[in-house]
Amino acid sequence: AKKGYQITGIDISPESIKSAQLNAGESAEFYIHDMRVPFRINYYDYAFNFFTSFGYFDTEREHNNAIHNMTIALKNNGILVIDYLNPEFIIRHLEPNSELQHEHIHFSIERKYDNAFFYKTIRVQDPLLDNPLTFTEKVAKFNLEAFDKMFKINGLTMLEVFGDYHLYKFDTFSSPRMIMIAQKQKRLA
Repeated sequence: AKKGYQITGIDISPESIKSAQLNAGESAEFYIHDMRVPFRINYYDYAFNFFTSFGYFDTEREHNNAIHNMTIALKNNGILVIDYLNPEFIIRHLEPNSELQHEHIHFSIERKYDNAFFYKTIRVQDPLLDNPLTFTEKVAKFNLEAFDKMFKINGLTMLEVFGDYHLYKFDTFSSPRMIMIAQKQKRLA
């Protein structure tokens, strides 16, 4: 936005939108919105989904709906960029347990996976709390082939895949990320 581009940010979290608005320029707009629901049609030249902010839904249909809605929000020949974890790299480098102490708060983190998801359970112990808090998140284990399939179903063609934020070539086993660039085909509305 500071470079003069008109941008739109969406997030399901009101807190995230409020934070984004504090730093927004005049050419930025932000909305509380669920990506599984259409937002705008044939509107954007580019759509970006960064930092594994995809993959948290329970069903294949929900994930496909999100890809579909990103696609239909693009103009014909528009570009979608999705940054996602590389499941093969995560499996090879998974740290099952870790501990973190921040002042008087203790965090215990457990990581595991099954055939479909990665799970991270965080337990928070704070002397100011009556009981520890526990949060669990799960992220789908989508590999490059799964994304390519979702892209094709939704009228997207994979153009390029990078393996990290330095935009090095993607390697299935050594790249920490899958940064996928896909283009919307003219045949879809």
